[in-house]
Parts: sequence; C-alpha cells; structure tokens
Amino acid sequence: KLEKAEMLEMTVRHLQRLQRQQSAVNNINDQTVVNKFRAGF
Repeated sequence: KLEKAEMLEMTVRHLQRLQRQQSAVNNINDQTVVNKFRAGF
C-alpha cells in the first residue's frame, strides 16, 4: 500500500511532467506563429 507522502510525490512528479510537456508544445506553437508571420501569412 502506498503511503500518503509517496502518493503526493508521485502526483507532483506527474504534474511537473505534464507542465514540461505543455511548455514544449507552447514553444513549438509560438515558433510556428513567428514563422507564419515572417512568411507573410
């Protein structure tokens, strides 16, 4: 059985991983917008 502290640590790590993934997606999207602007679209 998992201790409460272990469950909390797992949850925090999971949320941090999701946040990093979302940041990476946002960076890609931002670069796409910049490229389209530079291309005149």
